[in-house]
Amino acid sequence: MKKLRTEKNKIPGVCYAFTWDGIELPVLDITHPLFISSIDEGKLEGMITRIAPEARKRAESFNRMPLLIKRFLSKNSFIMAGMLGTKTDNEYVSGLSTMMMKLGPGLIGKGKVLDRLGAKTSGAIMVRMRARDTASFLADSIRTALKNSGRKELCLVNIGGGTATDSLNALILLAKSDPGLIPGIKIELNILDVDDYGPLFAIRSVEALMSGGPLKGMDITCRHILFDWRETSVLSALLTKRADWLTLFSSEGGLFEYAEEDDIINVLRTIAENVNSPAYISGSLIKDPVNVDPVYSETVEIMPFKPKQYGIDGLKRIAEISGWKINATSDKNPRYLIFSLVHG
Repeated sequence: MKKLRTEKNKIPGVCYAFTWDGIELPVLDITHPLFISSIDEGKLEGMITRIAPEARKRAESFNRMPLLIKRFLSKNSFIMAGMLGTKTDNEYVSGLSTMMMKLGPGLIGKGKVLDRLGAKTSGAIMVRMRARDTASFLADSIRTALKNSGRKELCLVNIGGGTATDSLNALILLAKSDPGLIPGIKIELNILDVDDYGPLFAIRSVEALMSGGPLKGMDITCRHILFDWRETSVLSALLTKRADWLTLFSSEGGLFEYAEEDDIINVLRTIAENVNSPAYISGSLIKDPVNVDPVYSETVEIMPFKPKQYGIDGLKRIAEISGWKINATSDKNPRYLIFSLVHG
């Protein structure tokens, strides 16, 4: 770790953890009032309507921006670094960049001005909605599975997990809504990702949440497993080792948004072949071009990669081919479809 840069204006009720390069950041807690107040779904609709006519001009202007300015933005903003692909070697938005959008301007605090501005955009609000709803779907699946199985070991597998905010917040939701459910359960959170920057922050976030936060006193182990979803042998090996555990899966902003359809199907088949039924996976994907918000197509023009747009029809096709069923969906987010799949 490099020289520590501690947060001088910490927010009450918020846990903090250090990034790999020694920057202290808030740990996302979707139950905190500052997160809740950062999502105004009624206001969001008006924002999208107002921004849409100018979105293409903004994208074109951004792409013409001199490289020197882009480097300045990347150096001074996690959000911009992730969008421009300058702080990660992989082709996806880095976990820390996305997490800053999820935090919202209130939880980011007084510093990091550029990130606060980035967190106020319509795209960031939709990312926060995605985080909230995926965590809720995962919490519901964990609750159902634990009550039905009676097992004392819980394995969470987060595919393309980054900072694993969906997994951590599912546990936070359960700790607050069902305080007697998780204590006494041995929990292992496995973050499968090609990048180690976000997962390292997740590991330190777990430590912070258990030491004095909403997960205090719980038995949680968090680890990063290097994983490329085009090769499922790593996943098979993990599931073989945890064959006697209750295992649930999630992928918010990961597998279903960036992987090729055949790779998603192979991952789902690998899970089905190695996990005792029923198996659950909660996740998100981008809506199809007809139903996605009108700002989206212009937003991706400034990004060095292009996410997939499978939509509900794509999800149905993937589920049918891989032998899974759609358990629940939510399409109230203008950009993302949140869902839960079940097998068995």
